[in-house]
Amino acid sequence: MVGAARLLTVAALVLSAMACTARRSSQRSAPGYRALVEATDINGTRVGPTANKRATLVVFFATWCHPCRNELAMLGKLHAGHRDVRIVGVNAYEKWNKLSDEKRLRAFLRDNASWLRVVRADKNLFRAFGGVAKIPTLFVFDHTGKLVKSFRRAERPPPDRAELERTLSELGS
Repeated sequence: MVGAARLLTVAALVLSAMACTARRSSQRSAPGYRALVEATDINGTRVGPTANKRATLVVFFATWCHPCRNELAMLGKLHAGHRDVRIVGVNAYEKWNKLSDEKRLRAFLRDNASWLRVVRADKNLFRAFGGVAKIPTLFVFDHTGKLVKSFRRAERPPPDRAELERTLSELGS
């Protein structure tokens, strides 16, 4: 009986340590990454964390936005050469000024970015990412969800592929 009690005590300590490690790990991840992980994509599937990718790129975009279209085309080429990088699009301002709608969004994705997983922007995501005033805006997270770099369109032009390649190379493999 003493052996069983000791085994239960050890098991409880191990589970407690695992829970603390998971909490510390999630606390290291950025609020935007945590909100993205909890978000649901346009097909109704939870985004969730990723353990097998070295980085996650998050791009806020709208299909009617020409700089966004250029950014998505560049990200598509980057995606083809970096299968170890997850790219998630956050569709923002899509219906602004009635320039687009759900049907146009899905047609655009089908024809131009079928590789892109898309989440609709909402108040929670905007808040978690510290607001996104202009698109495209791009965030780079490491494999733990720590924010590595942000390219805010309100502050600077979108990055080119070479700049993103340098950012990814700093993360290692």
